[in-house]
Amino acid sequence: MTESTAEAESRVARAVTGMVAGGYAVDFDLADGAVACSQCGATLGAGDEVTAALSCYEGHTWELYGVYCARHEQQSVTATMWPTTDEQSVVAATLEPAGYHDPRGDHHPDAVSLGGVDVLDYQPVSYDEQ
Repeated sequence: MTESTAEAESRVARAVTGMVAGGYAVDFDLADGAVACSQCGATLGAGDEVTAALSCYEGHTWELYGVYCARHEQQSVTATMWPTTDEQSVVAATLEPAGYHDPRGDHHPDAVSLGGVDVLDYQPVSYDEQ
């Protein structure tokens, strides 16, 4: 049975809600609970409304490719990211002061995460699975 768009968007929202707002492609400061807008560099923190571009790396984990302030909000995958063979999505979210435990076990109590996630655009895997 093929997953509907609504089901896929619901799955994406569940997967990225609570995700720390940072990563390899996103400039973030765990100690200060801040993340930079990927377009203008403005400092964003708890309570700020953002849009975020994400890609699901090889179907296993969602990774942030950009976080954008309200002034530079993004609405679509095609306007924000290069197409890949991975699932891609753009979401609206509010940054929440949820803290973060990194893979080494260190705790960053002021880190912000994505909350109140609403999927704005979703692109499924762009190749036929056989």
